[in-house]
Amino acid sequence: MRRANLGETGPGGYVASGYSVHEEENEHLQEGLRAKVTALKSLTIDIGTEVKYQNKMLEEMDSDFDSTVACSGPPLAE
Repeated sequence: MRRANLGETGPGGYVASGYSVHEEENEHLQEGLRAKVTALKSLTIDIGTEVKYQNKMLEEMDSDFDSTVACSGPPLAE
């Protein structure tokens, strides 16, 4: 069925011209969302890498402090 000034209907009964405009807008929004997700994924990976590095440094510091305490002998009594 054709309505006045609406153009031919496309898939799903949508007006062809209106359907393509919405499709183009959706594709544009999807591209933007995809870029944001990619950036968040990269940032998350970088944060994970930094957390692992910081944990390793803290473990090494803990080990160094334990070694220093062991080398200094028993604490002096006051």
